[in-house]
Amino acid sequence: MKKSVLKISRVFLILGLSCISFNGNSQDLKMTKKEKKSAKEAETIKNFTELGVILERRKFVFEANRKQNGEGLIVTINPSSNYIKIDSVRIIMNLERFGDGWMPNVTLYGNAQTMGGIITHWELLKNSKKLYYYLMLRSIPDYPKPASPNFTIRIYADKSAMVRLNRGRKSDFNEFFGCLKAL
Repeated sequence: MKKSVLKISRVFLILGLSCISFNGNSQDLKMTKKEKKSAKEAETIKNFTELGVILERRKFVFEANRKQNGEGLIVTINPSSNYIKIDSVRIIMNLERFGDGWMPNVTLYGNAQTMGGIITHWELLKNSKKLYYYLMLRSIPDYPKPASPNFTIRIYADKSAMVRLNRGRKSDFNEFFGCLKAL
């Protein structure tokens, strides 16, 4: 009888010590969650700063993987053939369009349009609170026929970006979603 009471007390002792160690581990997890959050915020701020350096150098490429028109139609596209390349004062843009589209007469490869030109207006706005950049761009085309590729780009700290090409009316636009890469 004494042996069974002794065994039962040992079991309760082991369970009690186990609960204490589990409780101690759960407090450590709460601290690591806070540390993880602060580390993630620090990484985001670091990426935002690095992104600013890339944008100021004006040597990057935007690769689009989705496009959307004013009516909300979203289509997945090939990033290797849908891009905007900015190299200092030059721009080369090759983006697919919807249907007949509204883009001007340009060199067409399939349903994509290729335009190039010299950048005449570069306005880079920085939102340090929400951690994104807003780039407004105008250019003069290489050839007289195509209209100049003018657009806005919103670039986020994780290097994801959205390019908006407007025609004028509210629902007459194309948006391209993708990521930014340094050259």
